[in-house]
Amino acid sequence: FFFRNLNMAGRIVPYTRLESLSDAYEIGELLAKGGFSEVFKGVHLKSGGVRAIKIMEKAILTGKRGMMVARETEILRRCSHPNLLTLYEVVETPTQMCLIMELVTGGDLYDYIVQRKSLTEEEAAKIIKAILKAVEYLHNATPPVVHRDIKPENVLIEDVQTERVMLSDFGLSKILNDPKLVECTPGGTSFYLPPEIIEGIKKHGARPRPTNVQDMKSLDLWSTGIVLYILLCGSPPFKGSIRDQAERQRLLNQINQGVSFPENKWAGVSEQAKHLVSGLLQVEATKRLTVRQALTHPWILQRDTVPVQLKTPNIFTNEYKNKKEFNEAVDGACKGVQEGQKDRKKEAQAAAAAGGGVGGPVGAMPGARSPAPTMNRPAFNPAQSSL
Repeated sequence: FFFRNLNMAGRIVPYTRLESLSDAYEIGELLAKGGFSEVFKGVHLKSGGVRAIKIMEKAILTGKRGMMVARETEILRRCSHPNLLTLYEVVETPTQMCLIMELVTGGDLYDYIVQRKSLTEEEAAKIIKAILKAVEYLHNATPPVVHRDIKPENVLIEDVQTERVMLSDFGLSKILNDPKLVECTPGGTSFYLPPEIIEGIKKHGARPRPTNVQDMKSLDLWSTGIVLYILLCGSPPFKGSIRDQAERQRLLNQINQGVSFPENKWAGVSEQAKHLVSGLLQVEATKRLTVRQALTHPWILQRDTVPVQLKTPNIFTNEYKNKKEFNEAVDGACKGVQEGQKDRKKEAQAAAAAGGGVGGPVGAMPGARSPAPTMNRPAFNPAQSSL
């Protein structure tokens, strides 16, 4: 159908063509509904296995939407890890594409936080460890995979105590087939976007920009740091939008001031936890912790025997009354990318009319670039990880 242009080494799950999905599966209750898919609870007729079945109409799987689905499907077909959502089978009918997936009954990380009356650092560490293990597996795959959209809604919970926590939704993921030719296209959700992506949207709009494998991998570490921050205190470290240039700059200014730990939300949280957050949320990508460094951080490896109770559930539910409100606050990046492209065109037109270079100040030499803004970074010393 649309997998011919994707190339990954690894396992392959069955790809089956049927006249009707009901030939192999009994379709049950509707579990979720998205923009172009519905997820049902289903039972495999031969084995009796209970599954989550994502059904999409082929007629609407065109262009970018089709490529997103193809990318997610191909990654899941090739990957097998306890902390990644398992894909059992792909079924194609004359009118539908169906992904037969593992059924996770505990909801996502947002649901987990809201439903808990209390949360401990130990639980938070188990969740983050599971996310990091999934990220490490993806980053070490052949070729490497970068998730690019790690956020609470894409973290599914089965059982925290046994670290049955799964990363899902690979629609924005990128397969790094050629390490010598790596391009970064804007993608993700604005609460979780690292500064280099926001800066790229500001300068280039939706156009891809050249980068390297390590910087691409660091995107996942930043967003994991944002999730960790939310887990520990109940609200994101940086709030803003990327809808227009002014809002993008305000968000960048906020990020460049460095991550802070206000006492009213962080009282009682361990210094080790704060140290890991600081390491993941380094403004400069090259100074950000790698996934291996994060997994071997003392806060992940050496848990205190006395559980530290966090204020997360109370703060989280006070700030966001429901998931819809949280999602609206989170603000998808797609609109911001489109607006960034429009802003860039306006700047180019204005610069051309004034005889200046694209994006340069009026009166600048053609092709000249504005100087990069200075980024103020919080001091971070990896050697202090024994705190």
